[in-house]
Amino acid sequence: MKKLYIGLFGSALLLSSCGSVKNSATLSDLNGEWNIVEIDGTPLTTKAGGRQAFIGFDTNSGKIYGNSGCNSMTSSLDLASAPGKIDFGKMASTMMACPDMENEQKVLGALAKVDQYRKDGDNMIVLYDSSDNTTITLKKRFEVMPYSELQGKWMITSVFNNPIPSEIENHPYLAFDTENNRVHGQLACNNFNASIVRPEGNASAISITQGATTRMMCPDMETESSILSAINNIKTFGRIDKNTIAFFSADGEQLLTLTKSAE
Repeated sequence: MKKLYIGLFGSALLLSSCGSVKNSATLSDLNGEWNIVEIDGTPLTTKAGGRQAFIGFDTNSGKIYGNSGCNSMTSSLDLASAPGKIDFGKMASTMMACPDMENEQKVLGALAKVDQYRKDGDNMIVLYDSSDNTTITLKKRFEVMPYSELQGKWMITSVFNNPIPSEIENHPYLAFDTENNRVHGQLACNNFNASIVRPEGNASAISITQGATTRMMCPDMETESSILSAINNIKTFGRIDKNTIAFFSADGEQLLTLTKSAE
């Protein structure tokens, strides 16, 4: 019985060790931007019109950046730290006041406890405290996609995290001509045409410039104004899932979410 007990204990230890190796992570696994989706095992819900809390790691320059749900935050990343170890203790933040500060308080409080990190599949990272308790769960914000895959018509489903009203008469969309670096569309009231600029050195970088619209007046211009404001601030893009893409501002705010049109 003693030998059997020891054998079972050894097998359990081996399985645990294999699992730890499988989920171990290095700095290169952190690189990129990640949405904060859970705090202490509880989903972090972003209210309509609110900022999605996220954190980004630039493992080339040693920079941490992101948004805690209201304010931008930055810190340095110790490139010499041991694999799986990380410290957010010196995180700096802007000091804006927002209508809902609850998520921000949760995020900042959780980040202050983080001591280590591990992978959870291909698109998730879990941050732990020094006692190995799950503190924050991160999900990859977007996948880098080839510019050519923007080609075609995409329906705008949200702007600044506000869903497009279902009762809107003319659903807004953008249609991309990647061969000629042009985009046109419908902004809920007026037609839109513009040029696309692709800065070199960053596969996700994009700007939409020299935009022109028709000048009709419609009963509800608020949605259109929001979409135009979002378009003017676009700096990057990426794939959320198979049929969904998003555009982001220079500081990582998700400006527009679009789904592939069936047309």
